[in-house]
Amino acid sequence: MYYYTSLALDSSGYPPHISYFDNTNHDLKYAFLNGTGWTTTVVDSDGDVGGIVSSLALDLKGFPHISYCDYTNTALKYAFRNGTGWTTTTVDSDGNVGAIYLARP
Repeated sequence: MYYYTSLALDSSGYPPHISYFDNTNHDLKYAFLNGTGWTTTVVDSDGDVGGIVSSLALDLKGFPHISYCDYTNTALKYAFRNGTGWTTTTVDSDGNVGAIYLARP
């Protein structure tokens, strides 16, 4: 099952780009419509990541940028696609940041 989605459109308003939490594997994933079907990739699979909340935006070149929660380490993380792969970094891990305590599925 998939939860905690965020949607962005490219500069033409199409196609949709989606970040989401894969509840089965506890990974942050990204998907986009490539014209013939959906392309999906794992953005981060280091622990329980991407749940609670993710926020997706596209830059001027159409590359995705995602802020999200690292539930395992109670950290706020950031990932972006640089054209060849994903770069992930921890923004803040001082205390309980990046997480909102809600009942999770």
